[in-house]
Amino acid sequence: MRDRTCPSSSEGLHNFAVWRRYLAEVAPLLFRKGEKAITLCQPVTVKRTTQGDDGTEETDAFTRFVYRPHWFVLAQTEGAELPLVPIPAWDRAKALESLNVSEVPFDACDGNVSGAAL
Repeated sequence: MRDRTCPSSSEGLHNFAVWRRYLAEVAPLLFRKGEKAITLCQPVTVKRTTQGDDGTEETDAFTRFVYRPHWFVLAQTEGAELPLVPIPAWDRAKALESLNVSEVPFDACDGNVSGAAL
């Protein structure tokens, strides 16, 4: 689960409200003058109720896309350095074991495999 209150370089895309709340509590960072919000295309589910010819109500749901300029990244700020968020350690053996995957050496050397699994 991600910590929604702490923007970091790996999760540095947030709306202005999140940045304002975080920057007020932790670091005296400011957005550089003239910085504009990044525009993203976002899906929006719309429900519409229509009246049928026989008097019944029909509800339709569909998805449309809207462009919203609400997003800022850490690179658009200036000021003191943010505290680094620790990156959790990754262990190859532990990952393979938890996924129940065994590593097998490649031994099909005839040249006709083309990267396909046997």
